[in-house]
Amino acid sequence: MTKIIDIPEKVIEHANQKGITITDRKRYLNSWQNPKSKAMAIKAKCCECMGFEETAPRIKDCSIIICPLHRFRPFQTKSQNAFKTAKSPGIA
Repeated sequence: MTKIIDIPEKVIEHANQKGITITDRKRYLNSWQNPKSKAMAIKAKCCECMGFEETAPRIKDCSIIICPLHRFRPFQTKSQNAFKTAKSPGIA
């Protein structure tokens, strides 16, 4: 069972900014309440990066390939997700 933690006041203030949709606000705050969920943390960071505006389609089509979370971003189709399983050369 995951322990629910208190959300820092600054995080709540950030989530309550004008223009953030209820869905994105929930995603963001839920990631703080479930600190063991990597998927929720990635989704929250992507929502934050996209400025909490129309996040699902913007995250799906994200072109910031230098982001270390890019290949783990949510809302991808199978074709976008295909290179996750491809073998990459190791770092020498």
